[in-house]
Parts: sequence; C-alpha cells; structure tokens
Amino acid sequence: MAIVYEHLRNDTNEVFYVGIGAQENRAFDKRSRNKHWYNIVNKVGYTVNIVYENIEHNEAKKIEILLIKKYGRKDLGLGNLVNMTDGGEGALGLIRSEETRQKMSEANKGKIRSEETRQKIGKTSKGRTHKKESKQKISEANKGMVGWLKGKTMPEETRKKISESLKGEKHHAFGKTFSEEIRKKISESKKGIPSPNKGKTRSEEDRQKIIKGSKCRKGVKGYYFNKSTKKYIPKILVGEKKIYLGSFDTPEEAAEAYQKARLIYFV
Repeated sequence: MAIVYEHLRNDTNEVFYVGIGAQENRAFDKRSRNKHWYNIVNKVGYTVNIVYENIEHNEAKKIEILLIKKYGRKDLGLGNLVNMTDGGEGALGLIRSEETRQKMSEANKGKIRSEETRQKIGKTSKGRTHKKESKQKISEANKGMVGWLKGKTMPEETRKKISESLKGEKHHAFGKTFSEEIRKKISESKKGIPSPNKGKTRSEEDRQKIIKGSKCRKGVKGYYFNKSTKKYIPKILVGEKKIYLGSFDTPEEAAEAYQKARLIYFV
C-alpha cells in the first residue's frame, strides 16, 4: 500500500511539492529532498497534506503524475512545483536481497561524512514533529518488526569507538540542560515502565565493583557511580542547574571530565 502527499508553503499555502511513499512517515521526512525543496522549507516552512492513503503503489504513481502535471514544474516554467521529474518513477516498497544489502554495506565501509554534511543532515531533521495520528500509524506499522541489532554482537573495537565518542565534551549533551517542561515530559513518559533491574540479583563480582567504585569516590568531588549503568557520572552545578558531562568506565576519567568542566564554567 502507499500514500500520495503534498507539501504546502507556510507563507502562501501553495503546493510546492508532490510525492508518494510506502508509509505516511515519508511525507514528514526531510531527508533526500532536492536543494530547491530545502530552500523553500528553510525560508518559510511547510505543511503536509496527505491526499490519498492506503492505495495501491501503481495507483499512487499515476496520481503523482497527474498532480505534478496539474500544478506544473517550476524548472520547466509550468508552475510552482520543485519536483525535478514528472513522477511515477522509483521502486516503491522495494525489498533488497541480503546479497544486495551486503554489497551496499561493503561499498559504504570506511566512508566518513564531512562536518558540513553532518550539519546539513542535522538541520533538515531539526524541529520536525509528527501529528499524534501520524505517530500512532507509524507505531502500528512498526509493531512486530525485529530490531536490526537484535541478536547481533558488536566487536570490541566498535564498542570502544562508541564509548570514546560519548566521553566528556564529545557527548551530544555536554554542557546542555533540559528545561523544566522537557524534564516533566520525560518523567511522564517513563511512568509505569518497570526498572530494567527490577527482580534481578547482582553477582558477587558486580557487587565488588560497585563497592570498589564507592571507595574510589570517597572524599573526591565531582562524580558519582550509577548503579544501573555501572558508569561513573561527573556532575557540576552552575547556578541552580546541574550540567551533565557524560558517563565513564573509570573514576579517573570522570574526575578528569569534571576538572575540565570546572575550567570552562568557573575559571
């Protein structure tokens, strides 16, 4: 099944893009759009209008062609649409074979996105929100789907890279604080969810690690040991706000992050 959608300018309410997708979330997705689309969205914003939903793929393609012809392409001088084709192309809902996925994975290995590209990706996703109805539909569509990481084990090298990328100033939340409104929302969303450690019994080895961590921390300011994650969490109070500085495997690393933060905020 498929959907047909339109994007409307927030300043004039004119349709400037027509598209189709296998699921409704494609209509709200800012990724893989052309530069003319981004120019309009960055300047005036946009609104999504779902024209048809739960229709056959071929029917959706035919409707897309008709709508693009109706509104007219801007690059051809026929209208206001920033679509670069006449529509109806692409393999909607295509499922790639395992062999094809492997080839694509090998081809992309070792590629590193430039900082400019990362900024563009982040900018296109910033501020995007879904309607409550759309969220429900996306949730229903994903029910029963198995996570792509389920059953897989990351190699030690990958684990270390992820750990390093989250340390201290590299952490995405370093130096940031949540507003009271966001804190309340997070608190509400977690109500009724049982603790992941509920009913679990720690091994003697884990107990000793926690005790050792507590001893290491005794008399030292700036961090604490999180029992649930088994990480050392440095913290610093600026005014009345607690600043999150990341999580670490050793008390030495946590203490170092704390000292760095002191230099930033108090020296």
